[in-house]
Amino acid sequence: MTIVPDYVIELKSIVMLSQLDDKSVNLMNYVNRLEKSIMTDDNKTMDKKVELDRLHFAYKLVLDELLGFKK
Repeated sequence: MTIVPDYVIELKSIVMLSQLDDKSVNLMNYVNRLEKSIMTDDNKTMDKKVELDRLHFAYKLVLDELLGFKK
């Protein structure tokens, strides 16, 4: 079983307290889908390390969006 990293819990708290625009909501939906696939052992299509890396990247995107760091 994979343990959810602390930053996942912290970021979800930040997101719940924030006003999100459509782009941030879409990013969070993507993150939630990735997180769900990591927590279930059914997904054999991707290495768990790759999924965790993608999850981390998605959270960074959401944080950047929330903090206004647009590239």
